[in-house]
Amino acid sequence: MERLGLGTEESHARAQKALEMLFPYAKQLFVPLPGEEELWAAGYVPDLKALEAPYLEEATRHLERSGLKVPEGGYVPKSRKEHTEYLWSLLAEMQSVARWDREAKVW
Repeated sequence: MERLGLGTEESHARAQKALEMLFPYAKQLFVPLPGEEELWAAGYVPDLKALEAPYLEEATRHLERSGLKVPEGGYVPKSRKEHTEYLWSLLAEMQSVARWDREAKVW
């Protein structure tokens, strides 16, 4: 992000535009899935609401150092099951490795 945000005028504009389109999807990380609140109450998973403020603070600090602005408002997905149209082609590409080489290992 730093290279793009602090780079050329073109790279900065493209990075900011992408951020405005995609940053709201980062906020869906803090929307609990059905049943997740029970897992939090039992101590199995962290409280997502408690993690949101520190995350946004760190992300804002990093983006500002990169010459970019965190988008305000806009569309926020209602659930973590909502994705952009780009997810399916990304998943297909990632899954293709396993199809090409069944013995493939991660790192």
